[in-house]
Amino acid sequence: MKKGVVLLITLFFITAISVLVLKNLDDTDKFLEKQNYIINNTQAIISIKNIKDEVSKILKRNLVNMDKAFGNIIPLSYDKLNIKFKVNRYNRTNINDINNNDSNSVLLFFQDNNIYDYDYFVQIYKEKFKNNDSQIENSKQLNDIINNFVIKSENKEILMHKDKLGFIDSNDNKTYELFINVDYLDANANAYYILKNTNGIIKVENFDISFK
Repeated sequence: MKKGVVLLITLFFITAISVLVLKNLDDTDKFLEKQNYIINNTQAIISIKNIKDEVSKILKRNLVNMDKAFGNIIPLSYDKLNIKFKVNRYNRTNINDINNNDSNSVLLFFQDNNIYDYDYFVQIYKEKFKNNDSQIENSKQLNDIINNFVIKSENKEILMHKDKLGFIDSNDNKTYELFINVDYLDANANAYYILKNTNGIIKVENFDISFK
């Protein structure tokens, strides 16, 4: 009887250990999958940084013919790494001028592009910051306001011109925007930089990145 009990306990123990081993194997697979995802994303981030650094070097030289490259999508491929990037001179209407009583640039943006409901847009902008003195500081906040305006006003005209709206001042022709897309295995990343040439030093004014 005692031998039977010991055998039964032993079987339960072996079963429990087997379940733990299988569970650990499953967790290990998930861990490895997660690690691969992290590694791939890390490679994408490194590639984005490298592109930003190389473009910054070119912008620092302020080449005479640099304007010819603006707006052109430049593809690069190496093994399983595919990159596309584009550089523009930053020339956008600053949405934060809504708070500047000496500027009507956002109103002119609406008028020049035949977009209606400007007052409604101002209302949505100010509602976002009604509890403090903050302003739009990144692309996500800007897109949130534009999308909110489209939903509430049912006016989609602004979507055709959203790339003309920004959130910083740039009147010196030395501010640029850099768009980068990276595909590496199962990782896909999009990055957006605002770069400014200040006395020969390239500074990152703003940076956004998203993964798919």
